[in-house]
Amino acid sequence: MQTKKPADTISTSNSLSYSVRIEARFGSQFQRSVAIRNLNKLLATWKALVEEQHKKNAVTVIQSRD
Repeated sequence: MQTKKPADTISTSNSLSYSVRIEARFGSQFQRSVAIRNLNKLLATWKALVEEQHKKNAVTVIQSRD
């Protein structure tokens, strides 16, 4: 069952910085590799778009295995 966090826990208030943490579990190595590959493509495209829109925009994608 998926639970939603209250809106105030993801609010940026007045800050110009924003962080997102994604936790995922997969049923197989194949499912994991496909999902991670698609997420990486999406993030790379989004990063390029955001950074080209303003010279002060900077996106850092950090990947880790916990």
